[in-house]
Amino acid sequence: MTHRLVMTENIVAATVSALRQAAEQAMDSGATRLQLDLARVQDLDSVGLSVLIGISMSLQRAGGALELYNVRDEVFDIIHSMRLDKHFQVHRFPTERDATSS
Repeated sequence: MTHRLVMTENIVAATVSALRQAAEQAMDSGATRLQLDLARVQDLDSVGLSVLIGISMSLQRAGGALELYNVRDEVFDIIHSMRLDKHFQVHRFPTERDATSS
C-alpha cells in the first residue's frame, strides 16, 4: 500500500518529530511505500537525513520503499552529496523547461 505525505516544512531537527509520527502512522496502517512530496522543503539538516534514512530502512524491512518527489535543487544537492539517492528514489522538482517539453 502506498501513502503520500506532503511536507509543508523544512526537514530539520525542529520539525522531524511530525514527519516521524506521520510515517509511523502510515506504516502502522499498512503502508509499505511512502511518497514524500518535498516541493515546499528548502532545507534538510543531518537530523532530517537521519529520519529519512530510518524511515527508508523501516520500509525496506517491510518490503517497501521511500520515494521523494518534487525535490528542489538545494535539497537534492544535500541528498546527492551524502550518496543517499542510491538508497531511495529521488524525483527532482520539475523545471519550467521540463514542463514545456512534455
